[in-house]
Amino acid sequence: MTVVACGVEACPHAAASPHDCDDELRAAIRATPHGVLVRSGCLQGCSTATSSAGATVLVQPCDVHRRPTGPALVVGPLHEPADVAECCAWLRAGAPAPAPSHLVCGVLAG
Repeated sequence: MTVVACGVEACPHAAASPHDCDDELRAAIRATPHGVLVRSGCLQGCSTATSSAGATVLVQPCDVHRRPTGPALVVGPLHEPADVAECCAWLRAGAPAPAPSHLVCGVLAG
């Protein structure tokens, strides 16, 4: 799987996330065979942050050759430690379908 997360340090979405969100995501991806964590610009646009914002990640299931095997899921906002823990547990399990429904805020079909 490929997981894309905002890498903008000053992004208000990241500021609303639990302080260990990035570390937890890195550890979860490291524990996943063929998992890759990609840092990008803000997935939502830094100027769209609200008081309930938190990190949002894009999860693309793929095979060992990085070919997509299903639709990409937009997961978040991860604004509570429990959200981060549940997302990371799902990633460690290989991001099987179905994803935790209360964490999925969108599907990008290709």
